[in-house]
This record gives sequence, C-alpha cells and structure tokens, in this order.
Amino acid sequence: MTKEHITMGVAPQTAVWCEDRDHPYVTYNPWLERSYCRCGRRQDAGQQPLDASAQHEIFHVHAPGAPCRCYLPR
Repeated sequence: MTKEHITMGVAPQTAVWCEDRDHPYVTYNPWLERSYCRCGRRQDAGQQPLDASAQHEIFHVHAPGAPCRCYLPR
C-alpha cells in the first residue's frame, strides 16, 4: 500500500497515520468478534493484542502516565 492509497470512507490523514505505524490494532468489537486498525484495512477475527501507545495517540491529548481529563466536559 502506498501513501497515495485512500481507504474508502476514511480520511486521508487517518490512512497515512495508520500506514506509518504498520496498521496497529487499536479497536476490538466484541459483537463482531473482530479487531481493527484505525483505518480498517487490517482486520482479524477474535480479540488481537491492542497497541496501547497507538490507542493513546488516538484517544488522549495528555502525556502517557499523566492524569487523564480527556473525557471531562469542558
């Protein structure tokens, strides 16, 4: 896959972010019994080991180990 490749329905910057990190698993859907990378190009059945540092980049704005206030209302 090249940098020019755009996964259908995914923002180009999301596809680039995911490709630059070799498509780490960041999401597990228990209803579908599948694990996914951020852009959805890499998927596998079952609960695969998720990449905690990639999840942190996506879901948090604070430094690793710092108190999390990411989900509090502003």
